Amino acid sequence: MIPENLIATLNDFNGTTGFLNLYILALITGSMLSVNRKLLLRSFGGYIPCILAAIAGFFLLAAIAGLLAGVGPLDAIVKYPAIFHRAIIMSAAVCIWMDKLEGVLKEASYSHIKKLYLDTGTNEFGRMTTREEFLAGAETVRRYFVKGGLGDDILKYTIYQDAIHSQREWRMRFPDALRWVFHEF
Repeated sequence: MIPENLIATLNDFNGTTGFLNLYILALITGSMLSVNRKLLLRSFGGYIPCILAAIAGFFLLAAIAGLLAGVGPLDAIVKYPAIFHRAIIMSAAVCIWMDKLEGVLKEASYSHIKKLYLDTGTNEFGRMTTREEFLAGAETVRRYFVKGGLGDDILKYTIYQDAIHSQREWRMRFPDALRWVFHEF
């Protein structure tokens, strides 16, 4: 019933020109602009905390799943560059497995990293590590990142005086780490 050349023309018009996308965009925009301004602003105020909570929840679940699978944030950002572009590495006891880590860090590319937070405390130690090993391990990791091209605009490295290896310390430092990694959002 409909001529073939008309079908081809309509398919081209709807498929390649993006007319359908423009129409849907205009329809949604027009609908939003017709809503009372105060109601619209109040609704956005409710969505923003939900979106931020969802993003934070995603990162928390990803970190927990990674740790359960034996992949920490340092492993993730170095070994999976297509997925991880930002990381928070707090009080990492890297000196325990430094011999294996150095091989990975030597081979890694760091060009994908957008933001990286690394810290340690001067009073951190564990059952298998000393204070000096903790500090030396963090400094070694920092040197690899700097050597890989990460400047002060991407890498934040902080040594906290008298900080110990505990959740209480990490809880106090975590907001600063989160702000650094996501400050441009």
